[in-house]
Amino acid sequence: MSDQEHSLEAQLAKYQRQQKTQGRFVLSALAFFVVSIWFVHGYKDWLEYVFADARAPALVADISAIKPSQLKHNDYVELTGITEHRGMAQQYVRGLDLPRKEYWYFRLLGSRGVFIEVPPDEQRFDFMTEVTVKGRVVDPKKATLYLYLIEDYHARYAAKRRDEMRILQVGVAPGEGKTPYLILLGGLGTVALINLLMIRKYLRLRKRTLIGAE
Repeated sequence: MSDQEHSLEAQLAKYQRQQKTQGRFVLSALAFFVVSIWFVHGYKDWLEYVFADARAPALVADISAIKPSQLKHNDYVELTGITEHRGMAQQYVRGLDLPRKEYWYFRLLGSRGVFIEVPPDEQRFDFMTEVTVKGRVVDPKKATLYLYLIEDYHARYAAKRRDEMRILQVGVAPGEGKTPYLILLGGLGTVALINLLMIRKYLRLRKRTLIGAE
């Protein structure tokens, strides 16, 4: 076999390796876009809330006079109520508020299924205590983490199950806490732009290769 044939075979093998490498990169880039879209969609409600205009909370005069379903998911409300004689606690990351923190949960008497989520503070929050709080309304059906919490509450206290329940994330106001989300979106956007440029470069190179092969 001549040196020229050896050279052609080497070039062909190199080209094939490049094609495989670039093809894997394109698949990885597409997977990144899918995962990024899925991840951002999971924070859709949070993004709508933190990037909303700052506003005063809607006042709930008597929590026992309304149904939980009247408190709309992602609303900002202020309410007054009395905590029950029982409660729960868990640690988790609320939104992008790192690191994981502990929160206490109290159901309000007469509310037919409205809980408040508060930071550990025995001076402000305890059993059978009147509280006036404001924060973000969450429908547990749209936040799986809370479904587990409520299921545990029912199992632990044999409480009456209700179709509609709500959790008030005390201290969470619309238009606040944008920084972590801006960093997240900025990072994802930068990586997405780099991937798009690399895919564009790959497609151009492939197009020139196909034209040269003709």
